Amino acid sequence: MKTDKTRAYFHTDELEKEIWSDCIFVLDTSAILSFYFYSKESQQKIIDNVLKPLQSRLWIPSHVEFEYLKNRNKAIGNPIKEKYDPIKKQHIPEITDAIKSLDSKINDLKQKTQKQDTHPFIASSTFEKVLEAIDSLRNNFESFSKSSIDQIENQILEIKNMESNDTVLEGMSQILQIGNGFSYKKKCEILAESEIRYRNKIPPGYKDAEGKDAKDGMQRIGDLIIWFEIIEKARTTKKPIVFITNDVKEDWCHTTRHGNETRIDRPREELIEEIREKADVNFWMYSFPQFLYVVNKLSPVSVDTLTIDEAKAAAEEQLFLSTDKVRYDGIYVSPHPKDGYCYCLRFFEDGSVFSNTVLAERAHNITINANNCKGRGLYIIEDNTISFALNYDKGVVDYAGKIRGEKLIFDVHSRINSYKRKGRAYYFIPQTTRIYGNVVVRQRAGRIVGRVR
Repeated sequence: MKTDKTRAYFHTDELEKEIWSDCIFVLDTSAILSFYFYSKESQQKIIDNVLKPLQSRLWIPSHVEFEYLKNRNKAIGNPIKEKYDPIKKQHIPEITDAIKSLDSKINDLKQKTQKQDTHPFIASSTFEKVLEAIDSLRNNFESFSKSSIDQIENQILEIKNMESNDTVLEGMSQILQIGNGFSYKKKCEILAESEIRYRNKIPPGYKDAEGKDAKDGMQRIGDLIIWFEIIEKARTTKKPIVFITNDVKEDWCHTTRHGNETRIDRPREELIEEIREKADVNFWMYSFPQFLYVVNKLSPVSVDTLTIDEAKAAAEEQLFLSTDKVRYDGIYVSPHPKDGYCYCLRFFEDGSVFSNTVLAERAHNITINANNCKGRGLYIIEDNTISFALNYDKGVVDYAGKIRGEKLIFDVHSRINSYKRKGRAYYFIPQTTRIYGNVVVRQRAGRIVGRVR
């Protein structure tokens, strides 16, 4: 059966052209903030060649303006925290320490092998070239370190200057029309309505009210305020809406993965139905990279491949950085390439974390519960960082790392045997679960043998 209603739910070239020909393009906060992840050249290209020609049809809800202005300084400073600080504070010191350690170990070996009449003996001349090479490496790296840090400091200064000389803010201010917004009374009414909607997982926005890190007050209804502003705009203009967002969550849309890119497959059906009922218009969604691709296809504007690729990379990084929650509907698994085991972690909304280890061939049917776990602890999440200490019968193992979308990257330090491992990756596996308190009665996961990356 193909009716007008079912036609609106699924993407076709015909529907896309129909919507595109007369729609209003609505930018979400995440789409605007993504500009701070682009090079200056790409920023200007997109503003001048894509957005300005569409200026009469570009619009943002008042709440998007509020969120953008609230978060722009954080977005501007993100490269400092995520890119430059790790080089200054982690990578360069680690390499310096490694060179010192290498020098110390070679000299220690030399001292232990100097007596000709005692085993082991290695002639001093044997060490000369390697010690000279280490000395040269140390000197060269000191020069490299100084030069790199000077360049980093200049880049950081340039980034900080953007707060008072923000070309993105200036460009967007010139081309974006902004909605009038809602009164405080209206927002309180939306807050009350959200209780019913979120309880029944009616999109959008219910993900912001879930879990240990659920937002409070008006913050939890930001997406819903934006949605109601969009509906009101559609109702008064009688024009279809194309919503452009990099916030690709299940409470807005269905998604698919294409390589490293997360794409919007289609909006949630409830959103299409609601806006058609209240405003009698069609509704569609794109991520910002998808939007640039369709601009190329359906308009005379041309966007080069490098710019689209940069937008894809920025959207993925943005998605990683915006995901500050672990998932509770499955397990995180780290396959071990040598011993045939998988290390597994399970997180719960009350802040507890359990661990277990299973053979890789049994990883498709894993059970972790409060009674049979090998390790247990409490985790802390702050700004995409996660840390916890797992308590085992023989001692404690510390985990500290970052949430990267559906992947966790940990530095692991065992207080049991002093074992250390940097950058251990745990991959999320969604599961069908039955949970009573903290006890997972049954979990089934897809096979992960061969997923070592």
